Amino acid sequence: MNLSSDIDIELKKISCLVQSGRLTEALKEVDIAILKNKNELELYKTKTRILDSLGHFNEIIDTWEEGIQNNKNEFLFYQEKVYALKSQNKLEEIIQCYDYGIMNNKNDPLFYTYKNSELERQNKKEEVIKVWELGIDNNKTDPYYYKRKVQALIDLFGAENSWEKIVQCWDQAIQNGNDAVFYFKSKASALEQLERWDEVIQCLNQGINQHKHVQFLYDDKANYLKKLNRLEAIIECWDDGIKNNPHNRYFYGKKIKALEDQEKIEQIIKESSIYIKQFNDIIFYEAKAKCLQIQGMKEEVIQCWDEGIEQNQYQISFYLKKIEALKNQQRWIDSIQCCDQVLSKKILESQEIYSNKEHSLEQLKQFRQAIQYSRLIQSDQNLKFWF
Repeated sequence: MNLSSDIDIELKKISCLVQSGRLTEALKEVDIAILKNKNELELYKTKTRILDSLGHFNEIIDTWEEGIQNNKNEFLFYQEKVYALKSQNKLEEIIQCYDYGIMNNKNDPLFYTYKNSELERQNKKEEVIKVWELGIDNNKTDPYYYKRKVQALIDLFGAENSWEKIVQCWDQAIQNGNDAVFYFKSKASALEQLERWDEVIQCLNQGINQHKHVQFLYDDKANYLKKLNRLEAIIECWDDGIKNNPHNRYFYGKKIKALEDQEKIEQIIKESSIYIKQFNDIIFYEAKAKCLQIQGMKEEVIQCWDEGIEQNQYQISFYLKKIEALKNQQRWIDSIQCCDQVLSKKILESQEIYSNKEHSLEQLKQFRQAIQYSRLIQSDQNLKFWF
């Protein structure tokens, strides 16, 4: 503990008096020192040690009460009084001490937390809920108090018997103007436990209205709607996401995935074509090509990947997708030509291209040339291993 030099001198002087057995004089000296230094915890501790030696146990509590009155916002003074009260088994007064601390420090969670612990020690668990309700009343926008009330409910009643009260707690938080995503997600999770699905959706809608750009709120809503088999509502959910986030491809990708789950082939082809122009992202080319393949539109599949290559001439993934499509159609010569197109651009990571060309040559029974590309693959692997 860092003490000022003046206080350190006082404490040494008092210590000498104590060691000489002059306890009454020491007590007077420490009282004088406290009058001059009302905020110095060590002086109060010294006084209580002297009082303990004199057997003046009630005055120890009075000393800490004096310290509290002089330092109403310092938790340590309350804590020292509690220790003194515990030593005399004055359990009710401990609770009163924390109550006084809360009254003077309504926004400090430490006082509520220690009162909570004391009530649990005294097996007054039902009163614990009231501690956190008071904390909420005094701190309407602090999530700590709502979380602690929820935990207190679970500890007292068990999770299965608490969900209704937990919903009410999170609803109170939202009603108190707390619009953080956390509150909506917590309330929705509690409602899920009660299987009150319409209210879950309403809660998430409320959250989305407050947080239009938060992706997982839409994800959660879509997942709940899927459980309820509300297929059209899932599409509407992602339409809302797109409307609220027109430049975020995440929502467009999610809508395409939902359409895939519902096998809406023609709609996927139509909307993927729009999204390709908007984002030029391979996931939309893949979705379109897959649906074209399902409809047996083989040439259109290749055209889809040709468009992708035209827009992404140095991204090997588009060439690989086209080569895969050509191989599926057993168009071996076209596959080889596509491989040569990539190799002519000297794109790095060409090992897969060599492998695809080797395979196509083998299908055409051009084994000598296939062996050459097999050696190129082996040489490329050895080079990578060497580095």
